[in-house]
Amino acid sequence: MTIKLHKKSLSLTALICLAGCMADKAPPMNASLDTIYKASVKFEDTSHVVEMHNGVLSSQEDSALSAFLNMTGVTYADRISLETGDAGNVNKSRTAIDAVLSRVGLSASNVSLANGLKPGEVRVVVTHSSIVMPECGHFDRAASPNWQNQTSANFGCASRSNLAAMVANPADLVSGTPLGSPNAALVAKPVESWNALSQSGVVGSRIWTGTGPDPSTKPSTATLTSGGGKTGGAGG
Repeated sequence: MTIKLHKKSLSLTALICLAGCMADKAPPMNASLDTIYKASVKFEDTSHVVEMHNGVLSSQEDSALSAFLNMTGVTYADRISLETGDAGNVNKSRTAIDAVLSRVGLSASNVSLANGLKPGEVRVVVTHSSIVMPECGHFDRAASPNWQNQTSANFGCASRSNLAAMVANPADLVSGTPLGSPNAALVAKPVESWNALSQSGVVGSRIWTGTGPDPSTKPSTATLTSGGGKTGGAGG
């Protein structure tokens, strides 16, 4: 009798542990109509130290910095900051490094004084942001029966992941880029560029090159009735 009770107790303990492990894998119950999958933004810093002489970048250091930027694969979404211990050449150092950064379409966002750098040394810090989404595909909880009418555990995961992949700058999810002042000329520039193009295109199955009658325009009544024949089944 004691042995049987011991076996039942052991089996019950194993079931409780198994249920606990399964509960850890399964996402929490969702009583709302929104997805439980939320995006998080991760920031990673990569740095490179260049040696400058009175704010001037040598050709060797220029090549080394360019190689670092190519190896890092900097993009529009990356933020570049400078750290220097030489307070007297901050502006000259920034101008020289910005000349290298301009080759990849970037510029330093800020320059700050830092300890631990030798005179003439400037640390170039590239901050890369990326979006981290939870892994999709949770089937630990059966879809039915669903007595509490809970939202599916997978609801919205793929959509949120796809939307996250379309964000040009993940850092904007943390703090959006402030809008600049209104610029009507800049807004009108795409329209001006479009109007400057040659008026050519495809209308139906015919290509109009801008010469002769435009097939997209409706012919006049006189054109339709000329020749004395039937047009479109009307008249005789």
